[in-house]
Amino acid sequence: MFKRVLVLSPHPDDADFGAGGYISKLLQQNIDLTWVVFSSCDESLPNGFDKGSALKEFEEMTLHHAVNSIILDYPVRHFPSYRQEILESLCELGRLYGPNLVLCPCLGDLHQDHATIAQEAFRAFKYVSVLGYEIFWNNTCFSPNYFVPLSKQEVDAKWDMCSHYKSQLFKGKIHKEIVFSLAEVRGSMINRPYAEAFEVIRMVQ
Repeated sequence: MFKRVLVLSPHPDDADFGAGGYISKLLQQNIDLTWVVFSSCDESLPNGFDKGSALKEFEEMTLHHAVNSIILDYPVRHFPSYRQEILESLCELGRLYGPNLVLCPCLGDLHQDHATIAQEAFRAFKYVSVLGYEIFWNNTCFSPNYFVPLSKQEVDAKWDMCSHYKSQLFKGKIHKEIVFSLAEVRGSMINRPYAEAFEVIRMVQ
């Protein structure tokens, strides 16, 4: 159904948690997938981590999972001030890669950077399918109406992606039990062992 996928990750670790299982499934199917990160997040790194740490972690993850990637460098926590530039970047990505599926944060994501990417993706990709992924600690609302069944191996791959981000694990929001528990909850909603849930922002057959 989907042949070219564009993954939009405001920060290096976002899409891993939100859509890592589905991304793993797509990669196994040899789908043409490009993963875009919009910020180095240097200004928000915790003490003890050098500038570039989050991007290095992302690059190690994409190398390990053989993912094509693009890195942009908008200032973390200030995406709303660069809304037009981000829209133009998204439009250019659309022209270059011609995706028929875009994965981005859901429209109910409260984080200002995530919200900007979701809103501008809605504007930039008017004629292709767009799915919003779930980062539950940021969501004011989330309507799970598109489910992707996952195998245990795909949930393991998702956790492996997340575990590369040593600079982010200190927050306590991402650990193996949460990744598997959320996959089990979403799986139970469709009578499967594991799943990821998405919000349909636009679906084009």
